[in-house]
Amino acid sequence: MPLNPNQSVNFPCKSAQHLRNAIRDVQRFQKTYEALEVEGVQEKKQLTELHQQRVQSELNEKTRTALDNYMNAIDENSDVSASAVSVAFALLV
Repeated sequence: MPLNPNQSVNFPCKSAQHLRNAIRDVQRFQKTYEALEVEGVQEKKQLTELHQQRVQSELNEKTRTALDNYMNAIDENSDVSASAVSVAFALLV
């Protein structure tokens, strides 16, 4: 009959006590390992979210700069054709 590690078994000798201690140690290790796995998954999720925020922020900044450049080009060079400004804007984005 296989031993269930959650089941208390009374052994009559010292080696049995060592076995119980070993089982307890293994159970403690398993709990610690599972907690570290969960922590690792949470940390990975947090890093992924932070990366997404930074990427979005960078895209927003590039868009804002391109729009500012576009508006400045329109204001400064009203004689420049609209198609030339559109091409410049497309290159900036």
